[in-house]
Amino acid sequence: MTEGMRNALIGTFLALIFFIILEKLSNKKFFNKKISRGEKLLDYYNASTTLLLFWINSIYSRNKLILYCIGAYVFINIFLKLFKSDFETHEKEKYLKVITISLCTIFTIYQFVFFLTLKDGTVIENFDSSAYVSTMIYLLIGFFMVNLYFLIKNLRTIFTKEDIYRKVFIIIDGIFIFSQIFFIIYNLVKADRFVFYLDKFM
Repeated sequence: MTEGMRNALIGTFLALIFFIILEKLSNKKFFNKKISRGEKLLDYYNASTTLLLFWINSIYSRNKLILYCIGAYVFINIFLKLFKSDFETHEKEKYLKVITISLCTIFTIYQFVFFLTLKDGTVIENFDSSAYVSTMIYLLIGFFMVNLYFLIKNLRTIFTKEDIYRKVFIIIDGIFIFSQIFFIIYNLVKADRFVFYLDKFM
């Protein structure tokens, strides 16, 4: 295991601890009322998507770029916790929809920026070429299952009404999921555009 992958695993472990602590604090009086099912789902959706993107960053050795998503996660969660008590029940539903759509938009923009700025000759430090292919296939399947799970859960929990918010979320999240599939498959087919650092030692 390379140093980069060790850092990725440590980062994932620390992120999981952070998310667990944040969830525990959410149930304390410091954040007023207990959080609803929709808010819990939003936390899990935000955290899991951030971790998935973190792993993509680690594979291509572009870890600094993930600070964009982590910053968005922290900002939106703090915003959600501090101001949720200012909304009545029907307004809170609208609020959760807006926050979820905003998050999905941020993740989608980030993903496009990441993959479109991925240049030919990028050095992949953590995998040799064969390990890269097998890892990306597993991630493709895993990412699709996780993304599909949260799409269904969000539609059943937050976007239960057939309104404009539901339609907008389906469109944006659909773009996120299918663009991720396309980018991963494209970079699998075009794997020779990368330089695999570990291949030099084999």
